[in-house]
Amino acid sequence: MNKRMMADTPLRRKTSKRGRCGRGYYKGAMVIDPYPKPDIDYHFYRQDRSGMWSHKDAWGAVTNKDARGKVIKDPADASRDYRKNKGRGRGKNYTRFCGYYCVPKDKRKKRMSI
Repeated sequence: MNKRMMADTPLRRKTSKRGRCGRGYYKGAMVIDPYPKPDIDYHFYRQDRSGMWSHKDAWGAVTNKDARGKVIKDPADASRDYRKNKGRGRGKNYTRFCGYYCVPKDKRKKRMSI
């Protein structure tokens, strides 16, 4: 999955939990639901200016809350099990934390090949 994601956005780069992203980038984090296949469903979080994290599903509004309704301080530690939720997440359980990334803010520098 990491290889495919990097092919979509070559200017994206891996970073660490404490790593900083330069001007023109924001910090993101990727998680995946490895079932039934690890390359089927991934999800991204974005670090906000406050230092907290938010995310948006294609079918929902942006939120800074995890699956248990708690504010996301770090997506690696957040609840990502949406199997019991009726709307948001639609039954996904993003058990695999893939890491932190510096992502270009400029939409022209990103593309998605689903």
